[in-house]
Amino acid sequence: MLSAGRSGSAAEAKRRLSVMVIYDRAGLEQGAIDSIKEDIIKIISKYSQLDTENIEVNVSSRDNQTVLRIDIPLRN
Repeated sequence: MLSAGRSGSAAEAKRRLSVMVIYDRAGLEQGAIDSIKEDIIKIISKYSQLDTENIEVNVSSRDNQTVLRIDIPLRN
């Protein structure tokens, strides 16, 4: 049981490190990502109701490009 926790911690640390590397390569800081997220939420909320509790922000690398993905669930 102890080793399962360690491997989970190691996987989380690896994921966080890879995100930091992607941010660095893209020249982004976490504060910039947060500001972008807030701005997009403000704009979209003018036109639709949002499920703000379930918004997800992901930064990844694909084909030598940094991809910023923001999933914003809309309320019916």
